[in-house]
Amino acid sequence: MFYSPTIFLGYASKRLSAFSRCRSYLIIRDIFPEWAVDMGVMGRGLAFRFFKLWERYQYRAADTVGVQSPANLEYYEFANLHETRLEVLHNWLQPPPAPFPESPVEIPAEADSPVIVYAGNMGVAQDLGAMLALAERMQHKNRARFVFVGRGSEKEALERTASARRLENVSFHSEIDPDAIWSLYSAADLGIVSLSPALTTHNIPGKFLSYMFGGLPVFARINAGNDLEAIINDHEIGICCVSDEAAEIDAAFLEAIRISRDSEASDRCRALAAAMFSAESAAAQIMASLGLDPVDGGPTESE
Repeated sequence: MFYSPTIFLGYASKRLSAFSRCRSYLIIRDIFPEWAVDMGVMGRGLAFRFFKLWERYQYRAADTVGVQSPANLEYYEFANLHETRLEVLHNWLQPPPAPFPESPVEIPAEADSPVIVYAGNMGVAQDLGAMLALAERMQHKNRARFVFVGRGSEKEALERTASARRLENVSFHSEIDPDAIWSLYSAADLGIVSLSPALTTHNIPGKFLSYMFGGLPVFARINAGNDLEAIINDHEIGICCVSDEAAEIDAAFLEAIRISRDSEASDRCRALAAAMFSAESAAAQIMASLGLDPVDGGPTESE
């Protein structure tokens, strides 16, 4: 079993599979180099073509390729990878057992002031400038407080923007102990998922899984066609928005706040997490794809 990115493990995996006479399973997360082009980090020149060769090689080195969402299957069909077995393998998470360490991020309790958390990478692909603009519009509308936790290439620029605009309802914090994130979620009302509309590939960010296991409904501003929209809407665990229009973003956000006040919203989040994003279900699916019995790890009878 190997991950991508990086895209340079295909050769090693193929040699190891041949040597040990075993099957290989490739788990795709970010689709590189395609996402780098979407974000303007790379053009479709010589470097892109070089990386595409390695990308294709690793797909063909695997017996099975697991992608994050059904929408990504279309990308691989377009890439003419029919000879490789493709399937959707949802991301997974295994929360630590309670009790959780106390979060170092202090959130003062204020009545009727919803707490909005973003936890994760603050890079180009997240397009968090739109979330700062939202926070600015909400500053005098519903007094929502936005808490950004993590790191990334855009974090300093975001902090400067928040300071320049005097956004008193926005705070930035460094990464915290992963086990302490659950205590932070317990003090929040809503989690943010933010993906640049420019993205043409699709994924289900790990932060979404952590929100679900933490019982935290979401406001998701995502790229069009992302499978997250159907998941969130079907399970009534938040609201998605694929628009750049401020009025539509605001309306979707306020609706997400309304959903977060539903007494059963947290239960729906945790139920979805257990059913779709557990480590146990992912392990069973991978073993079945490799022809192994999920119970004892040996070959199935058909093998």
